[in-house]
Amino acid sequence: MMNERIQPLEIQKYVKLSQRNDVISFAAGLPDLSVMPLEQLKEAYVQLLHENSGSFQYQAPIEALKQKIQKMMASQSVFCNLDEILITNGAQQAIYLTANLFLKPKASLMIEEFVYPGFLQIANMFDLNYLPIPSLFNQGLDLNYLESLLKTNKPLPFLYVVCNGHNPLGITLNTQIRKELAVLAEKYNLIIVEDDPYGYLNFSDEQFLPMRAYTKNAIYIGSFSKTIAPAVRTGWIVAEKNIIQKLQQLKDMNDLYCSNTNHLALNTVLDKYPMDEITYPQKIHYKSKLECMINALEEFIDIPCRYIKPKHGMFIWLEFLSNQFKLEHDRIFHKSNVLYIPESAFAVGKSTGKQAIRLSFAYPTLDQIILGIKKLGDTIQKSAGKNFMMPCEII
Repeated sequence: MMNERIQPLEIQKYVKLSQRNDVISFAAGLPDLSVMPLEQLKEAYVQLLHENSGSFQYQAPIEALKQKIQKMMASQSVFCNLDEILITNGAQQAIYLTANLFLKPKASLMIEEFVYPGFLQIANMFDLNYLPIPSLFNQGLDLNYLESLLKTNKPLPFLYVVCNGHNPLGITLNTQIRKELAVLAEKYNLIIVEDDPYGYLNFSDEQFLPMRAYTKNAIYIGSFSKTIAPAVRTGWIVAEKNIIQKLQQLKDMNDLYCSNTNHLALNTVLDKYPMDEITYPQKIHYKSKLECMINALEEFIDIPCRYIKPKHGMFIWLEFLSNQFKLEHDRIFHKSNVLYIPESAFAVGKSTGKQAIRLSFAYPTLDQIILGIKKLGDTIQKSAGKNFMMPCEII
């Protein structure tokens, strides 16, 4: 039954615990509000209250905001018409609408072995037969395995991916893998659904283009939640016109309208401050926190483990290499008061056998990062014993 398939996310219990004052939380993927344009937003809302009372009435989507999204996409080599853009109440609604358009109950779905829980919760409603795809530690999606599934399981509805700063793995797919994935999408008529909340939070000197820059078989989902403010609840979808029309119909059934007040405020901010200007200090800020966490991991974690230095996003995936001890997550939390998310919260189906945790570096302060990783390292070391002393390996 449907109500049996609607289950709370494991990750939600960790997010709730992170609200305690005595806890250092590396759990929630929250942006740091101190580097978000909150004053600019405040000015925009005040201006709306004084000058545009009509913003509180039902209205069609704000065309000017669509035009700005169109320019943002063009700067990433994704050229689209306005009727190929749908503005949504956050990226989560965009994922929900896309899943409802393409998924059918009890169908087969290719899915990465570790995936964003918000997508998995939606997919679980359809009682699907999951076909998990392993990730190669230093590159992400295993394309050879993906193609083997495409050859033997046709047709398949779509593949959901996070190419920039994967949640939870922190991996950014390199350009060659994106091109090869686009070739597979064309060859097997596969739809790629790319969720890109972290695209603007790029800490490297490389430019990474969305999948839709390489193939029209890609649907792009964007969001302002990690760059402008989470509470504006504004995301968007870029896809072919006929797909956007169907998604619009589903959205009308779901909520009729978005918040025009939020859209007008966003548009006012973007009139004065381009996205590159808004996100430049954010990238510097988050990169300093990332470096702080990496330094702390190298200093305080003496258990054999490995991780990849992220090029985007908010997360480090820390994978422990020994099976001779077991991470007792609840015990580690109660001993250290440091919170993280274990791999089980992201795993599809049964356990992968890996011992890994996701650490978010975006929200805690630098002091909290240093103290939290030290406490975490001490607690894990005591749990594992002295036979496992070996520094982390960075890739």
